[in-house]
Amino acid sequence: MKTGQLQKEKLVRVDVTKNTWINEVQVDFFREGFWAGLYAVSISFSGGSLPSEALLAELLQKLLKLDLPKQLRVVRFTGLFDPRDPDITLFIHSLHKYGFTVQAVIPERFSAPWLEKIDWKIVRTEGEILYQDGSEIWYCPKESTNLKEPTLPKQHGLLYIIKGRSMVETIKFICDAKETWRLL
Repeated sequence: MKTGQLQKEKLVRVDVTKNTWINEVQVDFFREGFWAGLYAVSISFSGGSLPSEALLAELLQKLLKLDLPKQLRVVRFTGLFDPRDPDITLFIHSLHKYGFTVQAVIPERFSAPWLEKIDWKIVRTEGEILYQDGSEIWYCPKESTNLKEPTLPKQHGLLYIIKGRSMVETIKFICDAKETWRLL
């Protein structure tokens, strides 16, 4: 069996009733950050609101039926979030009750009451100053900018820089940096 075939067979899409709250639910190996290689759930939000609690119950039931590692069941939120959405807090609470660890990939300067409820916060930033901290910082500088280390608070999470720049540029960045950076 070829590697590509194995990856296609491991990706599982979870069918969820079409709605404006959740765009997609899939199970696959995480490819980025500290948790790279973990077989877990990714839920992509679409920025809308939860149409009914029946959808939340349906989603939770489907997640509980998934074949995930018993010792660490992780759900990672991505996509567009409505910061005023109270249903995400309810969803996080429900996931915790059933033994899931909850992560979220958020843009920098994003604020929502439910952020305090998640277990692992991943902050994506393009800027040269980090205003918001997380368990991980994913630095994704714009292509048009010179690659230089962003200003960081004294205490911060694990640092990652996105792949895709030239090898020379990336090596220079990592060698010149004050902090320890890993490739994303």
